[in-house]
Amino acid sequence: MLLPTALAVLTFLHTSYASTSVLLPLYIYPSLGEDLWAPVISAITTYPSLTFQLIINPKDGPLKTKDDDYKAYAAAMTLLRQAATTHDNTVFLGYVKTGYGSRSSTDVQADVDGWTLYPELLPNGIFFDETSDTAAQSSYYESLVSYTKTKIGNAFTVLNPGTVPAPDYFPFADQVVIHEIPATTDALEGLSDVDASKFSALLYSVGSDTYLKGNVTEVKNAGYGSAYVTDSASWDKLGSNWPSFVQALNG
Repeated sequence: MLLPTALAVLTFLHTSYASTSVLLPLYIYPSLGEDLWAPVISAITTYPSLTFQLIINPKDGPLKTKDDDYKAYAAAMTLLRQAATTHDNTVFLGYVKTGYGSRSSTDVQADVDGWTLYPELLPNGIFFDETSDTAAQSSYYESLVSYTKTKIGNAFTVLNPGTVPAPDYFPFADQVVIHEIPATTDALEGLSDVDASKFSALLYSVGSDTYLKGNVTEVKNAGYGSAYVTDSASWDKLGSNWPSFVQALNG
């Protein structure tokens, strides 16, 4: 069984479990005339009780011009919104990179602003990628989260250090990706004094459906707020086990 030791500790420490949502890096380009997002739309309608947090990432950030890319994303987002509106189970997150704290706040804020340019692409919140994990940088991210909430009403914010960061990040973020790692490792660890519903995990290159189901069960039992487990080694395509993953997470 993957990930047993650390998750068993987390299960012991958290006695009330939040339902675990899908956190999907939807970095697939939605070419016009192709149904590359169709499996995601199908899952949204098939599992109405499951929440889908979809990270939209056109160009390592928002689109800023109405070009062919805009047309493709607007068309695909319209289809996603139709399914989401019917079932009220989807959160759209705009991708913004932060360079592990090296990008200026002004540049990052400009990307947040970019997500508000077009109503067709307006997200429910922001996914801050390349997040630092040090306490010294936490105030930088807290200010970005505060700024986001002034630009997007009731904005849902996710930080992605990809590892367990300093505890300072959890009070102001809605969720924090504490693991972005191959699913073949068994080294998930959390923070015992932080509500696990703040945790998220992105696990890739899982070997089989048996291991996938083991990972999903352990993450759910630990009370993680969201997760994604895939046999793909990259985020620019859905893994072949996408149907198995959403079924396992819903079950």
